[in-house]
Order: sequence, then C-alpha cells, then structure tokens
Amino acid sequence: MEYVAIGKPSVLENNEYLQSVLHKINAVTHSTDAQNPQKTIDDLVQSTDKTIIAVGGDGMLNGVMNSVIKYNKKNPIAVIACGSGNAAQWNYHIYHGYSPVPTQRQRIDDSLAVILENNQEERDILNTTYRNKSLYSSWLSIGYSADIIFEREEVGSRNYFIPALRIIPPSAFFPSKRQEIPLQLEDSTINTVITKPLLAVFSASVEYFGHGIMISPHTKRGKITATVYDHSVWSAIPCLPLALLGKDVYSSQYYANIVRIRKPASIAVEADGERLVNGGECDLTIQLIPNALNMIVGKK
Repeated sequence: MEYVAIGKPSVLENNEYLQSVLHKINAVTHSTDAQNPQKTIDDLVQSTDKTIIAVGGDGMLNGVMNSVIKYNKKNPIAVIACGSGNAAQWNYHIYHGYSPVPTQRQRIDDSLAVILENNQEERDILNTTYRNKSLYSSWLSIGYSADIIFEREEVGSRNYFIPALRIIPPSAFFPSKRQEIPLQLEDSTINTVITKPLLAVFSASVEYFGHGIMISPHTKRGKITATVYDHSVWSAIPCLPLALLGKDVYSSQYYANIVRIRKPASIAVEADGERLVNGGECDLTIQLIPNALNMIVGKK
C-alpha cells in the first residue's frame, strides 16, 4: 500500500513523533499552502491514485473529502486524528480501548493501527446546499452546539464543557425566548415540519460520539439523522453526568432522506468543525450521498 499524507505545516513539521510514524509507512508528505490550503489538496488529489491520509482535524478531512468527490476520484481516504477537533476519530472508529479523551500520541498510534489494518468501507456523506453553494461534510451542527465549537477555538480549550458554560444563551434558561428553527423532514413515509423553538439541531451521516453537548447516536443506513436538543438548563443539568460519560441526551431524533432548515439570522451553522454560515437568514437543504467515499476505518 502506497500513501500520501497532507496536513497543515504546523501539524506536519512540528511533531517529531508524527514524522516518525509517517516515515515508518513511507508516506510522502505534502503541506498545505497557508493562503490557499484547498488548492494544495485539490492538486494532490488530481495527481495521485494512492491512499490519501488526512493529517489533522475534521477540517482537513473535510477538504480531502470534498476534493475527492469534486474530481470523481476513488482514492482510499485514511485519517491521522491530531487536530483541535477530532470527531472523525469517532466517526471512523479510530480508537483501540483508550480513554474517551486520548492524548495526541494515543490518537496517532490508534490512527496508524487502523491504517495498517486497511479495512476499507464505502461511507455515506452529507451534501448541504445553501446560498447557491454546495458543501459535502460528515456532520452539520446548527445553533448552540455550533457556537460551542467556535467558542472552544476562541479560548483555546481542549474540551467542550467549559466553552458550553461560557456561552449559555438566555434561551437555555427561558425556552420561551428561543427563536424557532423550522425543520422540515422528507422521505417516502413522512413529510413533517417541526417549528417548536429548538436549542440546537445536529445532523450526521455517520456514527458520531462527542463530549458534553455534542452528541449524536448511530444513524440508520441510507437516512440522515436529525438530532434535536430542546433542553433548558433545568432539564439539562440532570443529563450532564450521562453526557460526560458519552451517553445520548438529545431530546428527540428523526430520520429522513432530505432535511430542510430555515436558519434564523442569529443562528450559527458549522460543518465538520468549520463555520458554514454565520449572519443572515438562510435556507439549507441537506441530502445524503450514499457510498460516496472509500474510507479506511477501524473494525467495530
């Protein structure tokens, strides 16, 4: 198996242990351009049929996924999870018995073990269209859960719990103050619109586990999971011990082929850890693209 690895210069060049791991598997490394990282990724994807290792967090993997789909390539995609956010580590079963919050070295070791197993599986992906744009992603977060991620990056926190406490909105205490997030679900059996005030909406195309507020359970194959959080602070407090143990504390969950959302002006949207839409109202249509990627994943 031949590998090429791509990541930010700050990730690839400042971690001697990571460099030794990549050297061990004879991976040719490519650093992204600071001004235009996606162009570096696009150029690499177009030029190779080797297994591509996305080195970093969810944003780096998102860039590789979007490029592979854009150029209709079939490269196997692997992950070395060592970014600020590592949902991909859980999405693709890159763990071998470590604690729920492994160290970076443990993440690298786990990632390498999965790569060497070379267990390739076809995986679904979300396609979100908005404002005449389109983006592929593994997951999408809207509302409070999206705000937590950006607050986490702003304060440099290593977990989600402290940022979640820092930015608790008034609507968490007083549900009557929440803005409505109209959520329309469509498939062959249902066509319903949910318009109650929601604290957050979280959609995932793959199995996802997170910490604290960011939790989404297994998805059904061929369906999008829309996970709705409708907790107030008062109802959420009893759930915190479960959330910290990685248990599901969502209010309700729906499965659909298409999810349509009217985003209020003040609500943030993020995809794979990157801000997708900030200010202004926006209509989003989320569809599932089945078997879009050939991922190297850990065995369950």
